[in-house]
Amino acid sequence: MVSWEAPEGPTYLEGITYRLEYRNADVDDYMAPWVVISESVDDEAAVVRHLNPLGVYQFRVTAKNGFGYGLPSLISRLVQTNGRGAPKLPLDGMREECRFNVLSLPQKTASARQLEEISEESEEDRSRHEPCAPLALINEDPTTRFQIESLLFKGKFSVLRHSVDSQKEAGAHCVAKIRSLQGDPTVMREFETLKEGQHENVQHLIAAYQNDGFLYLFCEKLYEDVFSRFIQIDYYTEEQVRLTVGQLASALHWLHFRGIVHLDVNPHNVMFQSKTNWIVKLVDFGSAQFTKESVKPVELDTAWAAPELHIKETPVTVQSDVWGLGVITFCLLAGFHPFTSEYDRPEEVKENVMNVKCDPNLIPVNASQEALSFVTWALKKNPLRRMRTDEALSHRFLASDPQMVRRRESIKYAASRLRKTALLTKQSQGQPISRELQLKYGGKLVQ
Repeated sequence: MVSWEAPEGPTYLEGITYRLEYRNADVDDYMAPWVVISESVDDEAAVVRHLNPLGVYQFRVTAKNGFGYGLPSLISRLVQTNGRGAPKLPLDGMREECRFNVLSLPQKTASARQLEEISEESEEDRSRHEPCAPLALINEDPTTRFQIESLLFKGKFSVLRHSVDSQKEAGAHCVAKIRSLQGDPTVMREFETLKEGQHENVQHLIAAYQNDGFLYLFCEKLYEDVFSRFIQIDYYTEEQVRLTVGQLASALHWLHFRGIVHLDVNPHNVMFQSKTNWIVKLVDFGSAQFTKESVKPVELDTAWAAPELHIKETPVTVQSDVWGLGVITFCLLAGFHPFTSEYDRPEEVKENVMNVKCDPNLIPVNASQEALSFVTWALKKNPLRRMRTDEALSHRFLASDPQMVRRRESIKYAASRLRKTALLTKQSQGQPISRELQLKYGGKLVQ
């Protein structure tokens, strides 16, 4: 395995990828040329396959961001491979310790663009930005195109499974969300709202199928949720918070323009596209509806639901989504939830959401005034006084002028407090209420 440290520097939406090169370094290979193994490595480690037995090699990496490549790293020490018959690396066990790409040496007749990179974590869907025709619901067996694989997550109303798209060579790995169509006339609403709400900051819907009493939504595979990203480092900057919140506000603004309200804006549903970039995606349209419907969600997440959603007489409006945006922003700035703590019961949390005023003074004193103003406005109890998404996008906290960016990059928050909040709000798996869904997709698949 080859590993290296990530370079320090500002956070960019495009993130950082790496070019990994090698050269033969035996006694007869003095000044051998460097050969590119891959130009799209997205982790700080890689396992390289198909090296010669007892071969001697050196490696180097070059980081790339939105402005291009930097300077190559220092050259690695000499590395000699094992002889034939040596035990293979236990890749599954190694993945539990760290993330890495699995790469193959390029063939002599092949260019670097024809490399076989087999790690599903490292695959980038090069076609995800290509325009496509409006999606239609397909009434046939989805396994004619998709291979449905291991269980990813199961909840009360749906099951998520890893999947592979046979129509793609690159970026073939995706996620299948499967729901039962039996006894729930609102299931199709998730497909309709996700289809109509497609946006650069909304999870990409690849295909949708209806077959044998189930709805299958095949979506792009994402990397991690918002809390998981921020707790991986000891300190994060206010600029990183701004980048995240700004993209979420952009997604909500588009949905509201399209007449869609998400109604489940929480940290589990705000995910990053990959490890190498800072592109945010809003996921899970299971509670979403069109604004003309104004139906209260069947299930409410008390800690993240807006106050008006707890009152039977008040209508559903797009302002309920802004509340979730505000709570997430507060958590990232303060490191804790504004209305709940470790030992609060659900009824106590509801009481706090309904009646306790959000106190921005609880946020660390180093936070910018713009950040405090933003979160205070987003958490107004009265939805008529609460910030709209267009007002959020024009707020000074989300301004991208160089002076504001430099200020926010200098403001740092310790991730230690957020780690506890992330642990308390960790999403737990459940048992699907649909017996058919549990039997067919809730456990090990029967081929």
